[in-house]
Amino acid sequence: MSLRIFIVSILIIYYPQKDVHFIFWNKLHKLNYDDFKGLVDSNSKNDALSYPTVNVSISFEDSKTHFDIYAIFNVDSSWIRAKSESLLTHEQGHFDICEIMARKLKQRLLKLIAKKSSESTIQREINIFYGELKNIQIKYDKETNHGKNFIYQNKWNEYISQDLKKYQRYEMSKNEVTDDIK
Repeated sequence: MSLRIFIVSILIIYYPQKDVHFIFWNKLHKLNYDDFKGLVDSNSKNDALSYPTVNVSISFEDSKTHFDIYAIFNVDSSWIRAKSESLLTHEQGHFDICEIMARKLKQRLLKLIAKKSSESTIQREINIFYGELKNIQIKYDKETNHGKNFIYQNKWNEYISQDLKKYQRYEMSKNEVTDDIK
């Protein structure tokens, strides 16, 4: 028997589009103005709005657990009104935070699988993860004032850089673990 679970963050669910284009996080690609193809929201007070998230796909088959975890950026929904390097850096921070959180989730899932945790325990951990992802993105915007507080933006840039290095071993895009899932 096979159970297939596919989770996409709330942002993508609430903003469905045909032929949506995503960028997968890659240390060699930094966001640029061409990555913001969405229509600018004229009612928004923000200078930009980006839609990075973490995509999780997990399946439990026989005695194997397969999962893919990717930080992705929705190009078609993301927009930028004011062009500035500091704003691009801030939006890149959102995307990098998604990658850090994806790596942390990979670490957590590997530990749960090693402990022979149940499918429901793993699913609960993924649900908790999405709440944490939302909260850290809110905290990032609040503390940096959407990138306008340069002191806090620089602190976050350092934190992000350190955590990308700290969790580098979990950067892999696909994990297959053989285990007896209960």
